[in-house]
Amino acid sequence: MCDISWSSFHTWFQERLLLSLLPAHIAMEMKAEIIQRLQGPKAGQMENTNNFHNLYVKRHTNVSILYADIVGFTRLASDCSPGELVHMLNELFGKFDQIAKVSISDCLLF
Repeated sequence: MCDISWSSFHTWFQERLLLSLLPAHIAMEMKAEIIQRLQGPKAGQMENTNNFHNLYVKRHTNVSILYADIVGFTRLASDCSPGELVHMLNELFGKFDQIAKVSISDCLLF
């Protein structure tokens, strides 16, 4: 017999879903803020339920940003399975990473 309750499973599932969409540090910060808001002095009162009114920002140094437009992507996405598409994108961005590692310039344009 399993000792896990439906409520525990539901909580675990919600957290896994959140972590699949957001980086862990943002997901945990957002979760803590929502819990605090639900348990705070105004708990139970009608309020703005927009959970994204705060900015969850983390500063990074030595970062490059790549904007890429893959010609024919819509057609490609419809012609292959999700797994094949993720694999292809992973390989493509891995190649971008390799190129960026050997670049000595401050700006690399593709």
